[in-house]
Amino acid sequence: MIKYNAVYYSYNLLIYYMIICYSVTLLQFTSSNNLRQKLMNTGSDILVYAAEEKLLGIDYSSYSTTGWVATENWLGTALMNIREKLVRIYLMYFGR
Repeated sequence: MIKYNAVYYSYNLLIYYMIICYSVTLLQFTSSNNLRQKLMNTGSDILVYAAEEKLLGIDYSSYSTTGWVATENWLGTALMNIREKLVRIYLMYFGR
C-alpha cells in the first residue's frame, strides 16, 4: 500500500489505473485522424495535463515548470508515449 493524496492505494490498483489510462488514450488518439494529427503536431514537446486531480495530471493551482514529478502526470506521459509510437509507425511505413 502506498499513500497518495491522503488515500492509500495498492500497487496493483495503481498499475491497473495506469494501464486503463494508457489504453483509453491510445484508443482515442488512434481512432480519430483529427486527434492523431493534433498530437503529432506537438512535436517533441513535453505534454502536461494540468487539473485539480493530481493522479492523471498535475495540480494547476501550484503549477511551475519544475514543481511536478512525472508520476503525477499519467495522462501527459501516456500521450507522449503514444506520440512516440505513432512516429515510429509512421517512419516504418513511410520512411524519413
